[in-house]
Amino acid sequence: MVKDKVIQMDNGKSYYVLEEIEYQGKKYILTLECDLEKDMVNEDDYFAMELAIENGELNIKKIDDNDIAKVVVGMLLSKMQNNGSLSNSGGK
Repeated sequence: MVKDKVIQMDNGKSYYVLEEIEYQGKKYILTLECDLEKDMVNEDDYFAMELAIENGELNIKKIDDNDIAKVVVGMLLSKMQNNGSLSNSGGK
């Protein structure tokens, strides 16, 4: 489980994991980009990504299929709302 954790990417970006789900046998996460040096989280843009463990390493990649991305984002936001972790203002 990676919910409520920060994932640091090879490209230097860091993402805070808001929620995670499984859909069609794959794991997906909803994240916010964060800056660890400034201790800041960019709350303006949500990013949904596919999560996989390959050869014992965490691998995160962009969701290539737009139809799956729409479904996954909806599921992730709905799960957050049901858990009370999403404000009434909504997200992207």
